[in-house]
Amino acid sequence: MTAVSVAGLLDVVIPPESVVRTRLANGLRVLVRRDASAPVVAIMTYVKAGYFDEPDDVVGIAHVLEHMYFKGTPARGVGEIARETKASGGYLNAGTIYDHTHYYAVLPSSGFAAGLAIQADAYAHSLIDAGELARELEVIVEEAKRKADSPDALATETLYALLHDRHRIRRWRIGREAGLRALTRERVAQFYGNFYRPSNTVLAVVGDVEPAAALKLVKRHYGSIPDAAVERVRGPAEPEHEDRAPRYQELAGDIQHPSGRRTLAIYSLESKSYQSFDVEGSNPAWVNDDRGLLFSQKGKLMGLDLGSGRVHEIVVPASATGGRASDPIAGFDLPRDQRTLFVLRSRSHADIWQIMLQ
Repeated sequence: MTAVSVAGLLDVVIPPESVVRTRLANGLRVLVRRDASAPVVAIMTYVKAGYFDEPDDVVGIAHVLEHMYFKGTPARGVGEIARETKASGGYLNAGTIYDHTHYYAVLPSSGFAAGLAIQADAYAHSLIDAGELARELEVIVEEAKRKADSPDALATETLYALLHDRHRIRRWRIGREAGLRALTRERVAQFYGNFYRPSNTVLAVVGDVEPAAALKLVKRHYGSIPDAAVERVRGPAEPEHEDRAPRYQELAGDIQHPSGRRTLAIYSLESKSYQSFDVEGSNPAWVNDDRGLLFSQKGKLMGLDLGSGRVHEIVVPASATGGRASDPIAGFDLPRDQRTLFVLRSRSHADIWQIMLQ
């Protein structure tokens, strides 16, 4: 399919005249499209900064900043951005790729004004707290390790590294453990301050909103954000390969996946320690009970039923819990291939726990 035919197809799906385009005085590009097919609205912030914009000494920093973006501002503490968005009936998410990072919120159209104010606050005033960064880096390190254990991810990243000698696409894009742990609050803030500028950003609003009213709110919340020149070093270009011979790499090693046995690992981001449980079908057994878990509640522990794919409570000895209780966790359906199940912060104990299926 040619580029012309693709453009023509997009014009059929989204007629160009249906999109209101404008650029604010500070350089922010704004796209607004009314779609009244449902009483919802999506707010997308697209920042032209991704993996290709990272120097070699901070590989993965764009993704780290994505994790920190909603972690708090002077007006909204840790967790308040997500809570306020949820209170308006919406949800948040984000993603990082080679040439951009995007953040979005989807809300009922009645919550548009509140949602836009929250998004503007996060965009312009993210604090990047050092303590929160240290905790979030532990989450990202575990994410990087899981990616290294994923056959698809390992094959793809190895292929890029094999095919390229100098271009930044050859690097492990999420970063490696040593490099991630070396990232400082100052480096993340520097990346944020350099790239998160209005002239380097596109804000898109689509949904059941009036474009004129939406633009008025956008100007109110974004119009005073100062702009500055973005310093961008793309990195080395890939040289012409004189040797045209096929390249290949063979990977070999032990693969341990015992039939009928899997492990439920619970990793504490506060104490940096693991608790592990053997999972036999739908009857997980308690192991490594040398310290209590925040997931205990009245002598019970949340476990995973591999047969149904649901989280449920399993009984553990009272001596293993130390009498500590956590907030209740409701059961919910999980994709069968999802490795990270959920993250819980206990209201009664200053700890964060991430549950992973290994």
